[in-house]
Amino acid sequence: MDDNILSLIELARSGDGNSFADLTVLFKPLIESMGKRYASKCGNVLFTEDDFMQEATWGFYSAVQTYKPTGSVTFGLYAKICVRNRLVSLLRTASKKLKVPKENAEKRKGYGDPAHSFLEGEDARRMEKKIEELLSVFEYSVFRLYMQNKSYKEIADSLGRSVKAVDNALYRIKTKLKGMREL
Repeated sequence: MDDNILSLIELARSGDGNSFADLTVLFKPLIESMGKRYASKCGNVLFTEDDFMQEATWGFYSAVQTYKPTGSVTFGLYAKICVRNRLVSLLRTASKKLKVPKENAEKRKGYGDPAHSFLEGEDARRMEKKIEELLSVFEYSVFRLYMQNKSYKEIADSLGRSVKAVDNALYRIKTKLKGMREL
């Protein structure tokens, strides 16, 4: 590991904002490429590209704060994983917000701009339809339960399948969704 990066990490942890800024500049290509890639997956339905860039930066900040140089993982890889996890969480949040229960939608009728509400609902339906078309029936069932924060065991029990089948389905789902560029 580059001693310069390690010293910048230590200084940033101790509150030196300039050191964090220097690290951010060094890893700017990683932060920007991941932020833009995940923003394109969301289709700017609820969040802008700037929102994804900000979340990517927060993920990077988390990596700086929690990295342990004693392990076998380089800081660059660790940072990439932290940024990815933060962006996946944002996508999950977006997906959950798009699935507003009908009773909540009924309560909100009459509030805000009706045209905006209609368009927001249309975007959500379009995204949901594309995901449904992309996945098999089983994968889509797993996806919907997973987005409801069900555990692998709960999903397996509810679908009458093994936990391993659910795990494999989630792997395929994530791979397919990564390949999905436009919503």
